[in-house]
Amino acid sequence: GAAACDLFVAVGTSLVVGPINQMFPVAAARGARTAILTASETPFDSETDWKLTEPLERVLPALRALIAQS
Repeated sequence: GAAACDLFVAVGTSLVVGPINQMFPVAAARGARTAILTASETPFDSETDWKLTEPLERVLPALRALIAQS
């Protein structure tokens, strides 16, 4: 769960409804790196390690390509 992850990624959500909005602070408090991938503002924008606002149809294939290279 969120308390045990090393990386918490929220994709396509404004993080204002549960349970996802409860998971972000749990993961961050336990030391997980965090990433938010959404065009909308979220309550956690100032707390996240990475905020990507580009369209997901561009971001997700690019991330997949980077991961495949490593």
